[in-house]
Amino acid sequence: MPLPDRLNGRAADGYNCNLDLIASVGDTTGTPTPKVYGGVSLDSYEDCLYQSIASADGVLGRGGTEVLDMSDTRSPVRTALLPLNPTESLRVHAARGLLAGVHEDLSFKIYDVRDDCRHPRLVFSGMVPGIGDSHEGWFSPDGTVYFASWGTDSELPSLAIDVSDTARPRPLASFSRYVHGGATSADGTRTYAAYIGPEDKDNQGGDTNPSELLIYDSSRIRDGHMRLISRFPLPNTQWSHGFFPVRYGTRKYLLQYGEHGLNSVGFGGLGCTSRTLSPFQYPNIIDISDERRPRIVATLVQEIGEPARCASALNFDRPAFPRNTPFVPTLGIYAAFSYGTHMCRPDRLDNPTILACSGFASGLRVYDIRDPHSPRELAYFNPGTLGPTDPAPDFTVSPPVVRARDGEIWFNSLFSGLQIVKFAPGVHPFESDCTDKPDHLFAQYNPGIRCG
Repeated sequence: MPLPDRLNGRAADGYNCNLDLIASVGDTTGTPTPKVYGGVSLDSYEDCLYQSIASADGVLGRGGTEVLDMSDTRSPVRTALLPLNPTESLRVHAARGLLAGVHEDLSFKIYDVRDDCRHPRLVFSGMVPGIGDSHEGWFSPDGTVYFASWGTDSELPSLAIDVSDTARPRPLASFSRYVHGGATSADGTRTYAAYIGPEDKDNQGGDTNPSELLIYDSSRIRDGHMRLISRFPLPNTQWSHGFFPVRYGTRKYLLQYGEHGLNSVGFGGLGCTSRTLSPFQYPNIIDISDERRPRIVATLVQEIGEPARCASALNFDRPAFPRNTPFVPTLGIYAAFSYGTHMCRPDRLDNPTILACSGFASGLRVYDIRDPHSPRELAYFNPGTLGPTDPAPDFTVSPPVVRARDGEIWFNSLFSGLQIVKFAPGVHPFESDCTDKPDHLFAQYNPGIRCG
């Protein structure tokens, strides 16, 4: 999104390649006083979508969790609004029909969505001993454990919660403090945690230590044990976010994504003083076939993220914020992330073909990852700025949902709200994209798919 385009109004039309908008919900751009609508949590079950939204006065993440009927993706319909402000912790487990997250008051909430996904039924709402400030979370693949993590928002360690009896969740095991997000292997024996380290709360200490991948043996989690196997520093990653354990053939990899590179501005970043580091953090593909010696085999860097472009990239922030928007206390943080990556999802875990990522001011970015050693950008959709006379960028922040069955991606941005985009003909799904043995992630986002 070039600065001249933002200033002359061109960027208000947005940018796209191989993706076309077919519907949106909550768009406030182009109005005299645009307000935040979208949020940072988004997931789906069958033909229902769940997303955190802003409050009526535009405060990020304080408007509850919106439920949308997506049976007709060209005309989504709101069916419910849940009293759950989950930050980034909202997750669906499709096989068990569960929706869960940690509310801002630290209560843990579980909803049943199997009977009627349009009107989730509250199963549990209450405190779980050892729970900390809400930030992130994930389900084990079998849906019996929910991992709750707090990043640097709590002095408590992260917590694995037994949800096999959804009416009576109980703590199972605690593990490292300062975990942002993570994932658990298909067999449940390994858990991958995104360690981001202690943070200087006043951002005065220059927290430039890279994040780390922590690999735990979680095979005895029901006995209260998680054993650390190895830790791996993630270069140019100040705040790693999470992982997806994937396989290409028999070889194991992690798709890692995060936010805020070490050479960025704010939050202790180096501010372009390094000539070798990108100002932003981008997704890494990590070979973990030897889990004691992980190695990065590819990094998905955009042109704007090349180290030589650091100064011009970080200068994009002038002006950074909406001219006519009411002050939103939580909005200012996003300027520091600029053109980096926030959250990603692949289309599947077994032989994944694409990775879709929310990229703040870069919009939605989609990568062809069929060859983990040689990924390439496949498509993008950038909502652009808030209007012809308002050069502030709209930030894309939610984890996208990839609907390979329909050639669609669902995602949201702060001011344009939920957006449904469709791949141009012949772009995706690929010819051999259907699988007779769908993994749990592919099955969740492509309900009822049949191959053959």
